[in-house]
Amino acid sequence: MNKILKRTLQGIVGAAIISGTYLGKHQDDFPPFYSHKTGDSYGINVSFYTEIEEGASINGANVSLVTINDGAINGLNATIGTSHDYKSIVNGLEIGLLNFSGKNSASTFNGVQIGVANSDPEASNSNPSADLIHNDIFHGVQIGLFNSCGNVYRDFKGVQIGLGNSADNIKGVQIGVANIPDTLTGLSIGLVNKVKQLNGTQIGVYNKSQNHEGVLLNVDYDGGK
Repeated sequence: MNKILKRTLQGIVGAAIISGTYLGKHQDDFPPFYSHKTGDSYGINVSFYTEIEEGASINGANVSLVTINDGAINGLNATIGTSHDYKSIVNGLEIGLLNFSGKNSASTFNGVQIGVANSDPEASNSNPSADLIHNDIFHGVQIGLFNSCGNVYRDFKGVQIGLGNSADNIKGVQIGVANIPDTLTGLSIGLVNKVKQLNGTQIGVYNKSQNHEGVLLNVDYDGGK
């Protein structure tokens, strides 16, 4: 019975990989080495390098060493590195060492993003220590060593968990060693919490805010000096 179940699962996974990698609209590519998606595909895409054009989508899972996403991923995105460009969309779970967006992107992320570093090249040029996710809309959970959202980030709602968290405007919860948003509406928990505008609660050893409406629970408070 176990052998039958195992073979059945292997067959299902194999069919999903064939469907996601080789079927659906794609052109000028050579899967599984290079996949160039130009339309909707369903199943599990497995490739060394995947490029998703605007208007195209992967529905199911994308497993690739490197992914350039100009379209949509609905499901799992598991890569070493992902670049979200233009008006890309992700709905689901993204796992990668490095997740970043191009400087002209206006992308949307709904779900959970897990990475060692979430970075934007343009922000890193102005601040080499910053790791930035450059999406216009993020609703969900970000987990990484460093999570940062620059001033193009119009709408972040959710949770950031990392050693260092930075955001222009966050509505939700930040948990980390250092939390440095410009505007926080919600809760910040960390050793160091520094914010320009606080609408909520800070819990930490050292808290600094220029303006605040809420509660501060700390060992050392610096009120906007």
